[in-house]
Amino acid sequence: MPKEMLMPRRFRQTFTDSFFGTFVYDTVIPRSHFLVQLDRVIAWDQFTPGLVQAYKGKAERGEVPYNPVLILKMLLISYLYDISERRTEEFCTYYLPAKAFLGLGVTEPAPDHSTLSAFKARLVEHMGLAHYESLFDSIIRQAQAAGIQFGNIQLVDAVHTVANVNNEKDRKRQERGQPSADPDATVVNKGTQTVTAPDGTQHEQEITYLAYKSHVSLDAETGIVTSVKPTIGSVADNTQMPYLVQHDAALHIPAHTYGGDKAYDDGDLHELLWDLKKHSALRLHTYRTAKKDAHKELWLKLKQSPFYQAGLKLRFRIERKFGEGKAWHGFGRCRYRGLERYKVQSFLTFMVLNLKRIVLLLTGVRFRPLAKELVEA
Repeated sequence: MPKEMLMPRRFRQTFTDSFFGTFVYDTVIPRSHFLVQLDRVIAWDQFTPGLVQAYKGKAERGEVPYNPVLILKMLLISYLYDISERRTEEFCTYYLPAKAFLGLGVTEPAPDHSTLSAFKARLVEHMGLAHYESLFDSIIRQAQAAGIQFGNIQLVDAVHTVANVNNEKDRKRQERGQPSADPDATVVNKGTQTVTAPDGTQHEQEITYLAYKSHVSLDAETGIVTSVKPTIGSVADNTQMPYLVQHDAALHIPAHTYGGDKAYDDGDLHELLWDLKKHSALRLHTYRTAKKDAHKELWLKLKQSPFYQAGLKLRFRIERKFGEGKAWHGFGRCRYRGLERYKVQSFLTFMVLNLKRIVLLLTGVRFRPLAKELVEA
């Protein structure tokens, strides 16, 4: 279609600016509410041009859609409050701060929960997972533009998310020759635990389950996650670090030191950091400095480096971030099945974690989860 014949984008009308919209919201909802500040500090309209490209009619023809930013916000609420998409529809219909955040009038119901599923699928169909990573990156760039100063130390680690299957039932399925309920998930071995048998005897039992994994780089100063790489659960941590470092560089993250646990003690990774003029704080295995040859001097010198010691001292911060994601945002278990859907969950979860930090750093307002009774009523 010639450029001059293109119709302007149009979206379904909402009624925030009516009496039963802005006036009521401004009267009832305190400015210190997290969702009020979240709406203020992020330039949400910047996402509309990119998101609308995934719509068949580009919002220029065909059925008039909701502004895709409204649907994105609704999806983020689902992850922020750790509620199902079906429950999110009801929550956004009756909880005034959520309605105001979406831009709905007081008397206007939230979009049907099926809209969220269609929205997620539409983005994947249009650009694969690139849409989600683009949204993730845009939020970080907005934080940088708003004046948030990233620090000198990046922390890398990986976190498992348990697959959405019953392990015992799945094992029996496979014994019968049937495929796993989630074929993409892989078996993860997390060591052993002491188990007490009915007769009182104790024995060691392996801890295994089906899972996926997210490889993460986090700025130790701000607590903002800068890079995410979701994979199947059996992928080795050290193989994904080059991607994390490269992605951080693309976002102009200024860190001069990278810290990580012993899973990243790989000669190639140390060399990678040194080639990039960065310091390594990847925890060394004991054998590096215990061996009796001249090569250990390099590792002894590294252990004595103040950059190495500073990186190790702060490593707990990325573990704390993973704990937050699991405790408050449902990242301990997959919402859905399949690697592609897990990747969507991973990006949205870390987006929510970053939005919490950005609002806190810019406004001092903390996100406070609602009482369970209110969310699940």
